[in-house]
Amino acid sequence: MLSTLAKSAVRPSVSKVVRIASLSTAAAKPAKKDAKAPESDSFCMNLFRGRAVIDQVFPYPLKLDDDHRETLHLITGPVEKFLEEVNDVNK
Repeated sequence: MLSTLAKSAVRPSVSKVVRIASLSTAAAKPAKKDAKAPESDSFCMNLFRGRAVIDQVFPYPLKLDDDHRETLHLITGPVEKFLEEVNDVNK
C-alpha cells in the first residue's frame, strides 16, 4: 500500500495537467490597453485615477436653486439642535 501511495504522489493527475495547460494558454493572450477609461463625475473614482477635481468635492451648496436652498436652511437648524442635545459626543 505504501508503494502505491508513493507512485500516485509523484505522478500528476490528468486534471492537473489540463488545468496547467489551460492557464498557460490563457496567460499568453495579450491584454488590450489602448482604450482610455471614460471620464467620470465621481470624486472617488477620479482619486483612484490620480486626479483630484475640486469642483466634485463641494458641488452641493454651489448648485442649489432658491427652493432647495430654503429647504436646506429649514432642515439645518433642527438637525444641529438634535446633534447638540441628543447625539452629543461628550456625553
